[in-house]
Amino acid sequence: MAKRNLLLALLTLLAGLLPHPTSAFAQSASPEILARAKAVLEKNCFECHGSAQMSGLDLRQRATMLKGGTRGPAIVPGNPEGSLLYRAMTQTGDLKMPQARPRLPDADLIVIYDWIKNGSPWDEAVGRQPPPPTWWSFRKPVRPPMPAVKNTDWVRNPIDAFVRAKLEQKGFQPAPRADRRTIPSTTSHPTMTTAATAPAVILAFSFGV
Repeated sequence: MAKRNLLLALLTLLAGLLPHPTSAFAQSASPEILARAKAVLEKNCFECHGSAQMSGLDLRQRATMLKGGTRGPAIVPGNPEGSLLYRAMTQTGDLKMPQARPRLPDADLIVIYDWIKNGSPWDEAVGRQPPPPTWWSFRKPVRPPMPAVKNTDWVRNPIDAFVRAKLEQKGFQPAPRADRRTIPSTTSHPTMTTAATAPAVILAFSFGV
């Protein structure tokens, strides 16, 4: 009997030293589970529960998921059935998400179930907005406000306003407007075109013919 008890004790000790299969699976599968869960959440949830934080819920970080919103924590790691997020996605209770949309496909629900069941692993970089680009060509164009100028009579379009504002800032005066005879001559400058404007064309333009 004593030998049997000793053998059981040794087997129990060895079992404790061996890695638990569920833990090993969770660790090895975490990157894949996270990637799949992130794709489901990003596609179906981040629009309302990202930066908008509807109902006070932000699903972009694990800490904010654990904290939850006005209805309480969104996830209970290891317990899908006890997680508000999963129950809302299955649409079996009063809360049905995504709102006013059909229930997610079973494949997506299985992804979220497995993710929560395996401890809800999360990369804190997920959902974080990348810093804005510093190189000018990668920045989103933004229409600037038109600058105020002293001589508004000179301005005929928005571009003129920017030109005039810079001239006034530097203390320069703009060149006088070109007359009708000069305008067609400038269009035939060698740096702009290889063909010179015919004198007849310049004469006709000058007199508005």
